[in-house]
Amino acid sequence: MNVVDRIFQLKEERHLTSKDVEVGAGLANASLLQWKKGKGKPSLESIIKVALYFDVSTDYLLCLTDERKEDKIEISLTEEEKLLLKAYNNASVYDRFRIIQLCMNSLDENIKKYGDLFLNY
Repeated sequence: MNVVDRIFQLKEERHLTSKDVEVGAGLANASLLQWKKGKGKPSLESIIKVALYFDVSTDYLLCLTDERKEDKIEISLTEEEKLLLKAYNNASVYDRFRIIQLCMNSLDENIKKYGDLFLNY
């Protein structure tokens, strides 16, 4: 099996037409047909688009694994950490830089104040 076979397998499982996949994934018209006929291969960009469209990993499409999705590590965050992440995600590029700068300045101050005790935390 190869990447094109995997794409067609996913397409057939979901009862989609080639046009459905091309439009949904943002591929050029008749891409799938060209790949199937061996008249070209999917680019890295196309593989990523198809993986996102089908909600599978690129490793799965490339036949490097049979697991469709990569395991995600669960991380529990405090409410304060969730608020910080939300603020960061909603910030402009400039404000994101300012948030990082503020955190780094705070880190520097704590290192100066608490030294090795803080670094071992």
